Amino acid sequence: MNWPIHWEKCSVSDVAEVFLGKTPKKSQYLSEGNNKIIKFRDIKQGQVDFDNNKEGFLLNDSNLLKSLRRLNLNDILITSAAHSGENIGKKCAIVKNMPEKYANFYFTGELLNIRSCSDESLAKWLYFFFSSKMGLKEIQKAVSGVHLTSGRAKSMQIVIAPDKERDRIVAKLEKLLAKVEQSQARLDKIPDILKHFRKAVLEAACSGKLTEEWRKQNPNVETGQNLIKKILETKQKGSKKHKNNDVDQVANSDLPNIPDIWGWSYLQNLGQLSRGKSKHRPRNDPKLFGGSYPFIQTGDVANSNGKIKNHTQTYNEIGLAQSRLFPPNTLCITIAANIADTAILAYPAYFPDSIVGFIPEEGLFEVEFAMYFIKTAQNDLSMFAPATAQKNINLAILQKLPIPVPPIEEQKEIVRRVRELFQFADQIEHRYQKAKTHIDNLTQSILAKAFRGELVPQDPNDEPASELLKRIKAEKARQEAENKPNRKPKAKKGRASKKAAV
Repeated sequence: MNWPIHWEKCSVSDVAEVFLGKTPKKSQYLSEGNNKIIKFRDIKQGQVDFDNNKEGFLLNDSNLLKSLRRLNLNDILITSAAHSGENIGKKCAIVKNMPEKYANFYFTGELLNIRSCSDESLAKWLYFFFSSKMGLKEIQKAVSGVHLTSGRAKSMQIVIAPDKERDRIVAKLEKLLAKVEQSQARLDKIPDILKHFRKAVLEAACSGKLTEEWRKQNPNVETGQNLIKKILETKQKGSKKHKNNDVDQVANSDLPNIPDIWGWSYLQNLGQLSRGKSKHRPRNDPKLFGGSYPFIQTGDVANSNGKIKNHTQTYNEIGLAQSRLFPPNTLCITIAANIADTAILAYPAYFPDSIVGFIPEEGLFEVEFAMYFIKTAQNDLSMFAPATAQKNINLAILQKLPIPVPPIEEQKEIVRRVRELFQFADQIEHRYQKAKTHIDNLTQSILAKAFRGELVPQDPNDEPASELLKRIKAEKARQEAENKPNRKPKAKKGRASKKAAV
């Protein structure tokens, strides 16, 4: 990258102290105290979150505290260790304030500290530089494996602008990036707003509020109670085995209020409800997979956004022989992992017994309405899951799940309106994603412009950066000399030292 001729390039160690923190033993941590230690997880959006880690306190032991690295105002912290080397340096923060409720602050060995040897303005300059793509590139050059050592970090190259120009650039960056952060904060509220909007739509759909005016305009539709009877009669005519599986009419006493023309029934009364089939053990035996038959897993349901249009695994002939095919329009309901995630099959597929399939009575019950209701009841269903490492519910819980049944014409109107409202929410979400990408790119665009010398006007009367660099190096050398401990000269070896010892 090119920068103005009166700027200087140098090593970061020419203008700052560069050193790693130290990590205490697990036995030296406390759940509360006055000595706070910062970890890489506490670095958030360019700042240190001092209250993020509830276990980040240390024993009040003088020997321990002396062995650690203290944190100062205007220190710059950079992640120096990660599971993958490419992630090192992606978190960078400057210490703007230190809460008075804590006495001392330290940081662990997974963080690199860059401490300016000059003033606050230089510290901010260094922070902005290492937050830029240009700075991250220098960090990555110094990475070895999955670590950034202090020795290699000292050789990282930076650019320095003249003193007064640097001050102008820093002031401009703070002003512009504050506006970017404000925009980002407003954008960050949108996902929660959309989440609550979709939830409110489903609740209105399943309580009858969404189609309240529609019912007034359509007073002569067949009631939900009659629809339930028709579904049960159709099932009994179609197959004798369904007759024994159907359960009694739902008692309304403890259920939410619904419109008078709606009815309550159990989910299994409204169609076929059965678990997926996967007899073979172990379920993940490699010899079952790799063929051409779609195999749906709980993760496919969770990530489908309500419609399963693709899959990540397939059965071969061996897998096919021990399983069962479910038709399109089957509602898939997970009963393990994430409980009661739901999605509708867009094509015939197989799935394991950790998923339940609901096939509604054709033409008499809308599968999408069933999905809407289960989404609203998902938290209640989770309450039935045992408190084990692998939470799950069983088929019996779903069989006796009471579900409201509107007239079939109203079900179709509900589905139409929910689709329309969700499509509106999806459009907003798409715009949000585009705006978020633009904001993310804007920060880097501003930083790149700053370090090309294009952000503020340049003044030919400014002292060149070379002079500034000389002063900083001299001040750094003076500070290092002052902080260097005085050591007593060692006694010379030989006869003279032996005599002195005698």
